[in-house]
Amino acid sequence: MSEFPMALASGTFRLDAALDDRTRLSCRSEPRSGSEAHPIFAFVAALRGAGTSIETLCSLCGCSIADGPVLASCDIQYLAPMPVEQTYRVDARIAERIEKPSRRFGQAVHAFVEFSIGRGEDECARVRLHIIMPRSADHG
Repeated sequence: MSEFPMALASGTFRLDAALDDRTRLSCRSEPRSGSEAHPIFAFVAALRGAGTSIETLCSLCGCSIADGPVLASCDIQYLAPMPVEQTYRVDARIAERIEKPSRRFGQAVHAFVEFSIGRGEDECARVRLHIIMPRSADHG
């Protein structure tokens, strides 16, 4: 098993105005005034911009995506505005991996994954996900 914490591949996320507009419309949010994107884009950038897929993340933790990972919690810290028409850098790491019994899943891995979303020298947001990954017998 790999060492944790573990740095993951970095990636980028392009946030354009049309995507922000469609997202605001779909969740019945107010139209954008100015250039600042909807706050959900910290979460979206973390997942879509990371250089590591959820499937690979599961594998790195000794699990399979086929066993159905579950998002247990999400904590977002907003540090700077995220304007549209920008490309954001997404850095990520598995901060912690804990394996323990679960009443619902049997054996499960709890992964705490941290993302940093930035633009230029600015860190715009930090996202911390707690993902529970059931561990089937063939991945144990």
